[in-house]
Amino acid sequence: MKRLFLLSILFAFTTLTFAFPLHSSTYEVESTFNGLSGNIGDSNSYSARFLMTAFQETGKGDPPNIEANVGVFNNIFPDLIVFSIAFNSSNPDEEENITILAVVGNQGSKKAKDFFVDFYDGNESNLSQVVISTIFVDQIKKFSNVSLNTTWIATPVGPHNITVSADPTHVVIESNESNNNLTVVLHVKSLAVYFGHTVGNLTLATSLNQSEYKWVATDAGNIYFSNSDANISFNDLVALGRNISGDPVKNDFLYVDQNIRMVNFNDSIQRIWAQNASTPKQTTNFTVFGTLIQNVPYINSTNSSNFISGILWDSKDDTDGRYGPTDKEDLVFVTNINRNQSGKIGVFDYEAKIPVLLRVYNSTSNQLKYFLELR
Repeated sequence: MKRLFLLSILFAFTTLTFAFPLHSSTYEVESTFNGLSGNIGDSNSYSARFLMTAFQETGKGDPPNIEANVGVFNNIFPDLIVFSIAFNSSNPDEEENITILAVVGNQGSKKAKDFFVDFYDGNESNLSQVVISTIFVDQIKKFSNVSLNTTWIATPVGPHNITVSADPTHVVIESNESNNNLTVVLHVKSLAVYFGHTVGNLTLATSLNQSEYKWVATDAGNIYFSNSDANISFNDLVALGRNISGDPVKNDFLYVDQNIRMVNFNDSIQRIWAQNASTPKQTTNFTVFGTLIQNVPYINSTNSSNFISGILWDSKDDTDGRYGPTDKEDLVFVTNINRNQSGKIGVFDYEAKIPVLLRVYNSTSNQLKYFLELR
């Protein structure tokens, strides 16, 4: 049973938890209320209705981006070569359907005929390569080329060696068999943008629908993101890069990348939030359920300074006074509520940049959840 805790007659903090992906919906939750004064008394059951929307940013197609080219020379036999590989989106979102475009040529003086061209995720030295598609080519005339394309669901997040191989089974006798493959690294985004509206009008009512208390939120508060299995202690949150005493420590950003499996990503935690393994690019303060947390590393969530995304860690289960590579304390990403402000997506109440692999950090459910704090 989800519970709503009303802390006083003057203000309320709510903790509502839902799993992504979300769409615009009205959620009914059961709450327990112990009197307007906050004194312990008889528990009465109320229904609380709260509306919140959340959407994940979809991928935006970029113009084709040629990542690699090779030169041309002539010989007296067919010579197949992959001239270039391009993508309609050069930095796709996870599970975005993208198009891979390849130009395959014959730089020899005889035509090449009746062969296949393979597209796959991996390279010739990668034992875990996955075939994306195989295309039959009836012929390429001498000193000519053909354009081929296929589609691919961009997953999982992180770098991919996208390879195109002309005549991988060596049906065509060529003057040079060593130049039939071309590999280009494509990075699938590991950071997703979540955005939406919060509507903070809250009514507590009895089972007979008799209104007991109405509350309208101010335009302030935070939204917290974690993996769905996390049991967050909001009174024990600490800024990443700091120990429980508030002093700077080394390697926190590297440890997060190691624990969340993002070390070699071009959009890793260390590269985006920090100058190096230990030093944040910038810090700010967040007030979390009445407690001021200083020196929180943050970035602008998108291309607007109206919304920011910071990183905290939960020290409740800590054993050595700091975030570390072995304890794997729960991580919490926090963003501010800034009602009806312009961001990258449009006019919304929040935009948050969250690593999608947070959903599998210390978790088996493969889902994110968030907590909403309104003041």
